[in-house]
Amino acid sequence: MWQTITQLALTTSLFPLLALRWDGQPELFVVSALTVTAVPLAVIDARTGKLPNWLMLTAYIGVASTAVVSTFVNQTPAMVVRALTGMLIILAFYGTLYALFPGQLGGGDVKLGGLLGFALCSAGWSTLLTGTLFGWGLAAVAQLILRAAGRLPRDTSLRVGPFLIAGAFVALLTGTIV
Repeated sequence: MWQTITQLALTTSLFPLLALRWDGQPELFVVSALTVTAVPLAVIDARTGKLPNWLMLTAYIGVASTAVVSTFVNQTPAMVVRALTGMLIILAFYGTLYALFPGQLGGGDVKLGGLLGFALCSAGWSTLLTGTLFGWGLAAVAQLILRAAGRLPRDTSLRVGPFLIAGAFVALLTGTIV
């Protein structure tokens, strides 16, 4: 029960922050759709090490459909093309990591990367780069701290999904850092 309340509080607190940052811009719809599923995905991944396909599919449908509707309403077709391109780039990057380093990155993380790539790149190329780098940077710092504290054994991989999501939201809320 407490986790559900925390999840709800975190999700609802992101909406006004995103609204302030994206003030009526078409990207607001895309990042809002991402918010609805990203927080539960982060919590589930942190607790279980899994990113459920049903929730991932729901996220893809929500984010893509809001992007398409926003494109028609705001007449911004370049946003969807850019977002699809960003998604494909991140899917290729994460897919390569998945293939080169077996057991270090899960298939769910690859799918999550595509989702985040779409949402981040709808906001711009620099947001895609910033969100991706910040997410991986957060994961690296967390891994170093947890290993130094003896809380993450050498033979255990860190669950990176929550960090990738956190990095994406930092970039979406703060704008371009890189």
